[in-house]
Amino acid sequence: MSLEPQSSVSWQNLAAGGIPCLDLSCPSCWSLLLAFLGLPSALANPPNSVSMRTYIQSFREILSNRSAVACLIGDALRSGAFVAIVAYVASFVRERFLVSTSLASLVLLGGALCYAIGSVLSGLLVNKIGRKASTVLTALLSGVFTVVFAFVPVLWLSILLILFASWFFGMVASAANSLTLEQIPRLRGSLMSVDAAVVNLGAALGAAVGGAALVAFGYEGLGGSLGLLGVIGATIVSFLAVDPAKL
Repeated sequence: MSLEPQSSVSWQNLAAGGIPCLDLSCPSCWSLLLAFLGLPSALANPPNSVSMRTYIQSFREILSNRSAVACLIGDALRSGAFVAIVAYVASFVRERFLVSTSLASLVLLGGALCYAIGSVLSGLLVNKIGRKASTVLTALLSGVFTVVFAFVPVLWLSILLILFASWFFGMVASAANSLTLEQIPRLRGSLMSVDAAVVNLGAALGAAVGGAALVAFGYEGLGGSLGLLGVIGATIVSFLAVDPAKL
């Protein structure tokens, strides 16, 4: 039985100086053919050309808007606070309570599930109290729970607080993103790009601050410092951001 890979091209024909023949029984040939026939030509619908000056002007407008900048700073800080859950909570549970790796993984999985559910259900809270109030409330609660879970000496209570923190981190992610994108509706695309950048920057900041606090003060310092980032972010949004829907 030959183990050589079968090609969709008849190389014997090519070596003989003929035209290479495609093997139409090969699925990749049919995929290429369907793509060639079905995909529209880029020239048929030319995209609107946007100059670099327009991009720069949109970023300048975003950075000159106090409310938009406050929302971006808040997003960066709550992203940094969330690092306490996503990067350190499994090690915290294992080292503090001497549990197995499988149980620590289950705690992290439960946190991810709570985050997802909180993100989905965030719209219910936004509809009741608005984008800004939802963002401030959930950011504050996620920060507080992040601080507290590191100081609790009881396993089940600490896990419960971790799940609550994850829940509110999911809620604030949806509410804050909605609030940020509504700051300048006609620049939603640029705002989305800037927001993605600052969220990643905030996560890097959280990893650095959390690591330094862990080395210097243990898990209490880690939870306290990263939870404080969430509280500061909630405070900034509360005092400097506006909800366009309430204007």
